[in-house]
Amino acid sequence: MKNGRISSIGRPAASVLLAVVFCAILAAGSLAAEPRWMPGFLSLSTTVPGTGERLDIAAWYPATGARRSANSLQIDGWNFIGGRNLRPGTGPFPLLIISHDSAGSRLSNHDLAVFLAERGFVVAAPTHPGDSAHSMSRMFLPEQISDRPEHIRLTVETVLASTRFPPNGIDTQRVGVIGVGTGAAAALLLVGAAPDGVRITEYCEGAVEDDPYCTQWAQERLLQMRTAFSAAPDPSWADARVAAVALLAPGYGMLFPPESLTRVSTPVFIAAGNQDRIAPPALHAEFIRAGLPVQSEDLVLKADHEAFSAPCPAGVGHDLPTLCTRLTPSEHRDMRRILFGRLAGFFRKALAAPSA
Repeated sequence: MKNGRISSIGRPAASVLLAVVFCAILAAGSLAAEPRWMPGFLSLSTTVPGTGERLDIAAWYPATGARRSANSLQIDGWNFIGGRNLRPGTGPFPLLIISHDSAGSRLSNHDLAVFLAERGFVVAAPTHPGDSAHSMSRMFLPEQISDRPEHIRLTVETVLASTRFPPNGIDTQRVGVIGVGTGAAAALLLVGAAPDGVRITEYCEGAVEDDPYCTQWAQERLLQMRTAFSAAPDPSWADARVAAVALLAPGYGMLFPPESLTRVSTPVFIAAGNQDRIAPPALHAEFIRAGLPVQSEDLVLKADHEAFSAPCPAGVGHDLPTLCTRLTPSEHRDMRRILFGRLAGFFRKALAAPSA
């Protein structure tokens, strides 16, 4: 600015610049003014029929009350924001289920759950028996994928049956699933995908040397998927209540060629990390997207695979650092802030959810 005039750019350019700045201010003001609910929190559990396994569920929900009612809770080494026994807000609210990645738990995406609860979603996350931080017995076996749809259905039913929520507090017509890593494969099964194991061995021909799907131990187990999965869908997997799915750093892309996805008709969001060596986007996220009969909403982030879960608890970061993201804390926060905003927008639109 010089003598009251913009000296370095002409008037047209200055007008464009001022317009951009003005729009940015409006956008920032709109974001800052967006209504926020309190994040209520509760724990639920049920039993998996047939196996008798315990299914532990964490649930976050929009609650009423002053902000100070939300405290820092500590469960299983995780610290997160939430208020126990808070009164749920007036619904009905849409319901989102988060299916965690392998070696994860119901709390692996607590920060995402809090973000969504503050914006008017009920969010529930089960710990998948046999494919979690507590036990990896189903790793690379067909049951690692095929058991998860039942866990997710049980989670939906347990939340809907809970007396902690008022009658009609949750809209059963607005249910979505967020699948992380292996959880993304389960999300696809719930909306009609039929996994095909024929490409299990072919996958490693185009993979890098240290691809986790291509170790001898993994391949010996994965071969069981050749006979367990075919292009014929299992009717027990699909759930008509699921109206939209988000696939975050999806794994098991080789199981979903185009012919396995022909029955998918719900809105799909796919987010991938450009530094992902566990599920390289070209072999997983991009492969799935190319075969979908519907146009997906896509997001590519500066992220490794581990960045699609919340920051590791201190103990995990110290004892098992390979399970934690290699991004800096600020990079991880920025990446997740972008992801969270896009997910909220996607599900508001896909589920016709209110903006508050």
